[in-house]
Amino acid sequence: MSLFKINQYIFKKNIFILLFFFIFILISIFFYKKYQRNKNDELYQSFQIWKDMKKKLENSEYTNFYAAKEHKNNYTVFILLGIAKINVENNKFEEALVYLNKAFLLAEDLNLKSLIALRKARLMLQQNDIENAENILKNITRPGWKELAHYILNHDVHFKKTHKT
Repeated sequence: MSLFKINQYIFKKNIFILLFFFIFILISIFFYKKYQRNKNDELYQSFQIWKDMKKKLENSEYTNFYAAKEHKNNYTVFILLGIAKINVENNKFEEALVYLNKAFLLAEDLNLKSLIALRKARLMLQQNDIENAENILKNITRPGWKELAHYILNHDVHFKKTHKT
């Protein structure tokens, strides 16, 4: 009788193990098919492009715009903004302005264009190019951004004009 119980226990244990592996295989197949579908998805491809470009930037293989020129999407614009920030931190203001201009041309979203315009104006204020900064700030018309540009005009530009060095 005890041999029968032992055999029954082993049988149940084997069934449990087989069931576990069967469920594991089904879940693996499901995720593999989902991965295959997502591989063709536009967002997934854009993310991969962004990831590759970010990795190259971190490795300092290149930091020029031409590495990103064939991809016209928001990720390219964000990378250009990042490169511009790196150039500002390294006091390469002219180069940063070039990247901001290219990002402005590639950006399709109006809010993103307003953000880029604000960054350009801030950079120009840093270089004491008050007239160009003022023109850029006056051309920002999007709600929310317009108020911020107006605030900068009334405070920062006014301060720069009255305290020229």
